[in-house]
Amino acid sequence: MILRYVFTILAFTYLINFSGHSSKEKPSIQSEFSPPEIQFTQAMLFFDNQQYELAADKFKNIERIYPLSNEAIQSQIMQGFINYIKLDYDTAIFQFNRIIKKYPSLKNIYYVYYMKAISFYESISHEGLNGKFNDLALESLDQHLTRFPN
Repeated sequence: MILRYVFTILAFTYLINFSGHSSKEKPSIQSEFSPPEIQFTQAMLFFDNQQYELAADKFKNIERIYPLSNEAIQSQIMQGFINYIKLDYDTAIFQFNRIIKKYPSLKNIYYVYYMKAISFYESISHEGLNGKFNDLALESLDQHLTRFPN
């Protein structure tokens, strides 16, 4: 009889401890696998609040979990833009080149070409000394104007 009470108390304590532990981890799993539209909206809220690291993490998560969604493509563009804002022009240019090669018929590809050209332009530290970046910026801007004259 006493053994049954001890067993019941131990089982009850066990259930209380593990039920509290699982509820703490459940929201992070739910938010990680929430629909890409919701995650993209959350990432844009982080971006609007200038929390660029959190936004970049959220955008990377969308790209990792939903690689074929429209939000994943937009997330890649936003990751490049975040790199541009953080003045990491080399990474931004790499990101924009990757998007151009992967999605050449994207609806907003003109924006990607534009951001690539602006990243080259912004990476010029001294116009007299950086001939390479001058040429790359000019070439990118010419390519943008040729492809998208309007």
